[in-house]
Amino acid sequence: MLRTRQSLRRILTTALILLLILAPAAQAVPAGDDVPAAAARGVAYLRSVQNADGGFPAQPGGKSDGLVTAWVTLALRAQGEDPGGAAWTKGGNTPLTFLLNDKEPWEATTDYARITLAVLAAGGNPHRVGGRDLPALIALRQRPDGSFGTEAEEGLINATVWSVLALEAAAGTTPRAAAVRTWLLNQQNEDGGFAYAGGLPSDVDNTAAAIQALVALGERGRPLGRALAFLRRARAENGAWTGFAGGPNVASAAWGLQALAASGEDPAAPPWTVNGAGPLAYVLSLQEKDGCFTYTPGVRSQPVWMTAQALLGLSGLPFPVAAGFRDVPPGAPLAQAVHKLLKRRAVSGYSDFAFHPEDPLTRAQFAKLLVLSLSDEKVDPGAGPLPAAFADVPAWAVPYVNAAAARERGWLQGVAPGRFAPDEPVTGAQVAAVLLRATGRGSAVPVTNPWYAGYVAAARDAGLLWDGFSPLAPATRAQCVQALAALLP
Repeated sequence: MLRTRQSLRRILTTALILLLILAPAAQAVPAGDDVPAAAARGVAYLRSVQNADGGFPAQPGGKSDGLVTAWVTLALRAQGEDPGGAAWTKGGNTPLTFLLNDKEPWEATTDYARITLAVLAAGGNPHRVGGRDLPALIALRQRPDGSFGTEAEEGLINATVWSVLALEAAAGTTPRAAAVRTWLLNQQNEDGGFAYAGGLPSDVDNTAAAIQALVALGERGRPLGRALAFLRRARAENGAWTGFAGGPNVASAAWGLQALAASGEDPAAPPWTVNGAGPLAYVLSLQEKDGCFTYTPGVRSQPVWMTAQALLGLSGLPFPVAAGFRDVPPGAPLAQAVHKLLKRRAVSGYSDFAFHPEDPLTRAQFAKLLVLSLSDEKVDPGAGPLPAAFADVPAWAVPYVNAAAARERGWLQGVAPGRFAPDEPVTGAQVAAVLLRATGRGSAVPVTNPWYAGYVAAARDAGLLWDGFSPLAPATRAQCVQALAALLP
């Protein structure tokens, strides 16, 4: 079995090298563009190559391909697009309808996982794809040791990694998660990295994917640090990563960026940048004037797929979050608000990788959401003990409450001298007052009885309130996120 996998690796490597040799060069966009502008051009390029069947080809003008369409669908959702909506409808078809009608006889566990994630990303139901319940089929392939895959996939680490990411996205849990985590950790090589299959050398792409799966399973300890150390050592001189066929490339850089996002690392800061060179700058340098991203500098190979990979890396979102929250449909108004705050790392969902939009927020949770959403100030919750502005605030919330209640901001106030009531639900009236203070209009509100009447009236006149607003009712996560996102550009 190992010999077969090594032979397959050699074949794939040779094929990729041939593609690179034969691919025509093209002119790149000058370096230095910011990420949003580059991402917008990449999305526009993908729109220009979409076929009438809703799918995407490996090469512009070619036949739609299920693998490429799945990756593009994931990239679009990670960039805040609705892959199942009108903007991505061609000839009455969308990427979602193409995936649901794809006749390709895919049977690999990684295929099931990839299609599961892509269908979720487009707002579809992965339990009904061509008459198959994909998450259930993945779960049925779990072995006694916790790993996933068919008999032919025994030893393929990749199959288990992608099963975890798909099941967490679709159901919020992985069966026998502790056993899966143990099995994955046992596959970690001595250098801290992971390979496609057991017994093979570590590589960046599979290490990055394994990091995302381990974080999804709750790993935060030494094994994660060892994997990140492998990524640090694997960087090329330009700060990018060497990939499957040798040499830095956009796909490996994008995978690495997603792994850093999963680990809470900043790819634009040391140790991931050296003299300004790093994976983020490298990916940006590979964009051409038509918006596509090249595999390597000047080498336009698999441009549609590579553009999708680049957009996933530039999104700053790891899997499974990159596929979207299953309880926030991509076409819903809430989806754009959530995406704005995801990009600012102000929201992250729950441990089950759902958003729970109807849950209320406590005042302490709202303080954190408020500061991360509207402030560019770096708040370090691990900076050590801080003097609390209020005596009743738990340690984790002190930096956020202090920042929100600071005299120069005054966004949040206590409920009594020295008392913040951190565990009480934040109410609609309190959110209305914060919205006005954050926009600089709070000082003009007249004193009223009850205290919130003037704030509510002014916030309503300014169009800052949501449908069904009630001043004394607890504000939900969805309401708070949409209200704060509306204040952002």
